[in-house]
Amino acid sequence: MGTIEEAAVELGSPASEEFRRAVETLERVGLTRYEAQAYIALVARGVGDATAIAQAATIPRTSAYKVLDSLAAKGYAQPTGGKPI
Repeated sequence: MGTIEEAAVELGSPASEEFRRAVETLERVGLTRYEAQAYIALVARGVGDATAIAQAATIPRTSAYKVLDSLAAKGYAQPTGGKPI
């Protein structure tokens, strides 16, 4: 599975613009850029471990754990058990 940005490029500039606007909107409601990108990846994928979400969201894997923990603490994500998110 490709990254969100690769999917946006494949779909053309409106999808890329839509992704950028979604990130900006999520930033306005208090998420960081990485949190916004990870949230969009979670919504698109439904579920995923930190590595898969990091790849889809184009964020560093080492940051994904902290970002996913932060999203869970803010109520935007829910851990599903197994490996830590």
